[in-house]
Amino acid sequence: MISAVSSGGTLQFSERQLWFEFHRRKVPQVNMRVTMFVLAGVCVPTAIVLAAVGSPAFAALATLGAIGCGVRGALTSASPQRLVRISFEAFHDLYVATWVHTHGKIAGMLDEPKPRTGATSPASADLLNYSFDRAIVTDDQELARVLVANNFHFENNCAILSYDGYPAHNRTTIMTMLRKNPTLNVFTVHAASIKGCMLPHMMRTSDWFADCPDMRIIDLGLRPKHAIKGKMFSSVPERTGVPPTLAALEPDEVKWLETGYKCEIFNMRSARLLKSIYKGMNAARLRDSAGSSDDGVVYVGSNSGGDYWGDTSSSDLGAPDSFG
Repeated sequence: MISAVSSGGTLQFSERQLWFEFHRRKVPQVNMRVTMFVLAGVCVPTAIVLAAVGSPAFAALATLGAIGCGVRGALTSASPQRLVRISFEAFHDLYVATWVHTHGKIAGMLDEPKPRTGATSPASADLLNYSFDRAIVTDDQELARVLVANNFHFENNCAILSYDGYPAHNRTTIMTMLRKNPTLNVFTVHAASIKGCMLPHMMRTSDWFADCPDMRIIDLGLRPKHAIKGKMFSSVPERTGVPPTLAALEPDEVKWLETGYKCEIFNMRSARLLKSIYKGMNAARLRDSAGSSDDGVVYVGSNSGGDYWGDTSSSDLGAPDSFG
């Protein structure tokens, strides 16, 4: 399992990626639709036999059981999501902590970030004269740390930040450098959730790049359609309303979000994650204006069917050693 999530020990990964790998391998996903209709197929003949031998009460019970099984199977088939069965907290306490206590640190898994102490050194004037052509903004600092740990920023010459505070020590310096480039391309990478899908729009309305109208915001994030097509593991938070800003999503995606589903991008191993982001960045470079909405957010692949997260169900093969 550790070898698979780290591509044979060649890539770094987060504990949440290991959690989803555990679900793929250890937690059985019962096909309730098939199971319930099989039970119904047993109950109906049983009811007929019992009625024929003069046991109407048992026949009635068997018939009710068949009806219940059929209804349950139909309801389950309407929601074909693979749901997480063991919480992340339980996985950490029962498995990861036990492994670390017995075998030591898990090779390749990122440590918890340590809080920085002391004042941040001011950036030199020469450094502030430079900028980047591309930047990646994630909705989660753990995702940003995975990308940096695997040298994605170095291979692609781009800055990597997260909306929730990564990196903490030189964030102001990086933001100053980014705003110096009016042709900067900002790529957002996020979970398939209401908060995640709002990220590219928040880049326009928050203090990030609200004052940079010519800057392109390109969404490479995980979308509900990718989670559904890729049969990724999802969780069901409280049902909530979807902001009007997300009207650019497809109707089925909006309905999926309204139902309360949420799919983390950590469903993917690091190899597939890096490969998909790289592929999406290249596609955006080749199609400068594909799928642009009124607010300037570009949805790569939304009009052409290019599902960069859902184009393969599970394979990480073919991920290049270098993304430059």
